[in-house]
Amino acid sequence: MYSSADDQAFAFLQRFIERESGIVIADNKRYLLEVRLAPLMRSEGLASFRDLVAALQGARGASLRPRIIELMTTHETLWFRDRFPFDFFRDHLLKEHAQSNDGPLTVWSAGCATGQEPYSLSILAEEFAAMHPRSHPDVKKILATDISTAALEVARQGVYDALALRRGMDEVRLRRFFTESAGGWKVRPEIAARITFRPLNLLAGFPHVGKFHVIFCRNVLIYFTGDRKTDTLDRLLQALHPGGHLVLGASETIPEPLMLKHQLARQARGGGIYRKQPAPAGRS
Repeated sequence: MYSSADDQAFAFLQRFIERESGIVIADNKRYLLEVRLAPLMRSEGLASFRDLVAALQGARGASLRPRIIELMTTHETLWFRDRFPFDFFRDHLLKEHAQSNDGPLTVWSAGCATGQEPYSLSILAEEFAAMHPRSHPDVKKILATDISTAALEVARQGVYDALALRRGMDEVRLRRFFTESAGGWKVRPEIAARITFRPLNLLAGFPHVGKFHVIFCRNVLIYFTGDRKTDTLDRLLQALHPGGHLVLGASETIPEPLMLKHQLARQARGGGIYRKQPAPAGRS
């Protein structure tokens, strides 16, 4: 049985985590905080949520804040997760851009975790270029961002063990796009060269990231509340070129007011993919 002081501490942590990361911890998910924050509390000698809140509000607060957010962030991901968005990227988006005169294709993987998503996209670009040597799009820029600095460090290293690779990476691609190393298998330089990894909190704004033809932001906003989700979607769509595509999780939708504001059309199949209306002829 929790005391009122425990309840107050839990409520404080709920508000702190939502404010800093957008992640909402429901009242019935107290156990999630206990499980994920337990290692931090043990290492800091903190016996309860009350002690953690006191430390967070005290001299140790500056060092504890990013560690708490790190522990509450989900880093699990797969190669070519759910397949359809990646098939769509390869079969439609790369092909369409190759036939346009819209310059190099720019891609953003927002919430890239440990890097499987942007590396998967770069692998597809490499495969497409090999299959269409005279008409492939120039994919020079894949921006990959995440709130977790620890996850980004794994992504930058580009080395994955057998367990991580079993989650979606087939043997043919493994042999073609990775080299065996002491720590597992390392992504080849030509795949890594397209990608820039950068820490970014979607709640903090991103006015300087530029414009993109394709934005993947899959299963990230499901943790946000309604207003935060709507605001973040609005800003993501502002970062999308006319004619560009926003790829969300299969079950994620965009509110109707934003559909109208940004002139979006949902793709006919494979939920979660939206296209912004192309600019009229003669306008960018």
